[in-house]
Amino acid sequence: MNQIEYIIGDATTPQVPGPKLITHICNDIGAWGKGFVLAVSKRWPEAKKVYLDWYRGRETNDFELGAVQFVKVTSDTWIANMIGQRGIRRTKAGPPIRYEAVERCLNRVAKEATELDASIHMPRIGCGLAGGTWTEIESIISRQLCGRGLAVYVYDRKRTLVKVEEFKVKGDVRKSKESKSKSKGKVKGDVRAERAQVKLGTSWGQHRGRVLIY
Repeated sequence: MNQIEYIIGDATTPQVPGPKLITHICNDIGAWGKGFVLAVSKRWPEAKKVYLDWYRGRETNDFELGAVQFVKVTSDTWIANMIGQRGIRRTKAGPPIRYEAVERCLNRVAKEATELDASIHMPRIGCGLAGGTWTEIESIISRQLCGRGLAVYVYDRKRTLVKVEEFKVKGDVRKSKESKSKSKGKVKGDVRAERAQVKLGTSWGQHRGRVLIY
């Protein structure tokens, strides 16, 4: 099974040859105004236009949670507008993210990527405004994409690494020049020995042998 490749950079400018699918999560209420969508529409305004047209025609098309719209923006690049978010605000039921819809979306992306022989590129989808957790999203990506032998690249804009052997982080790891790493033990900032589990913004990720500090 392929592994996710993490890259420091911008998901809208993938540096990989060949056909490329750039995937991101959209909401189901036709709102396009915050988060990664702004980077997408700044570079390719047609991606926003086609999404809004899709939403406006929802009474007669397939616009719904779990649906995906593929927008060709260059000769070898497509944007995948994935409907994986219910609304835009947290409710008593929880955050807007809908994992089951994300699973269906990525299943569709996998089929399209296979047909196009394309690599797949994305930010940490579902973990910003949608309020999801990266461990959950990562497992879906592994099942639906990596498990089918597809090349997947996840982009982080900025990252600092503190390398250790193996440990568990629970709570915030603060940026500090005094932060230290040991082969098995403690990193300043409430660190406990075991597997790395690091808070990434509002979500958590698991990484063996390293801490990601954002």
